[in-house]
Amino acid sequence: MNKIAVKKIEDAQRTHATILDLSSLDLEKIPKEILGLKELTSLDLSNNQIKNIAILSQLKELNKLSLASNKIKNISVLSKLTKLRELNLFNNRINDITPLLKLYHLNRLYLGANSVKNIKVLEEKTCLTYLDIGKNNKIYRNWFKKNGILCFFICMIILVFIFSDSDGYHSMSSHRYRYR
Repeated sequence: MNKIAVKKIEDAQRTHATILDLSSLDLEKIPKEILGLKELTSLDLSNNQIKNIAILSQLKELNKLSLASNKIKNISVLSKLTKLRELNLFNNRINDITPLLKLYHLNRLYLGANSVKNIKVLEEKTCLTYLDIGKNNKIYRNWFKKNGILCFFICMIILVFIFSDSDGYHSMSSHRYRYR
């Protein structure tokens, strides 16, 4: 167990803290002592080596949670944290985000740099005011597979504009053709 984490948790228990920062402590597991912090509303566990987050299901008062830059694959336990308003899952190994459907109050979601394949489940999240899904290559690959012909035509149109003079002539080769 990380001594710095234990000290921070003990301090938080003594002062009845509502915010706890356990980021960048090289934690592989979430310390079970965290369960004594029933009033905790904000928890930062980013930049660690955490894989299993099951223990978090008991921290029902959380409204802000950062799990960025860990090794998390399964987020099913998060469906029990119904008071969450902000959730940072950036840079993990997450594929399935359906557990987020039950987070009715969630308005800020960071999902970038994961392995998310389908974000259709987020269409029902009308309270989201911020969503980061960047660097999820599987989302883009799926979109290109479904919209391949559309992508081809968009790319062709862009190329025409790139290689056209200001007077509208195509100049990719020695021949000049005017597009109407």
